[in-house]
Amino acid sequence: MAAFRESDHSSLALLAKTQKQAARLHAALAVKVIDARLLDDGSTGFSNGIIVCFRHLARGWSLTVW
Repeated sequence: MAAFRESDHSSLALLAKTQKQAARLHAALAVKVIDARLLDDGSTGFSNGIIVCFRHLARGWSLTVW
């Protein structure tokens, strides 16, 4: 997270295999007071910052792997 915050990137995607795993990751980040947005099948928009989703929703994204 520190490397992302210090970088010039405006978005960071954290991908999980399943929606359930993505929800657990999002909850764990919230406990650590890390502001992240959870994308799911019902999400209607995309924003900058830290995004948590499952791999099915990430199809077609242009990703840079760190």
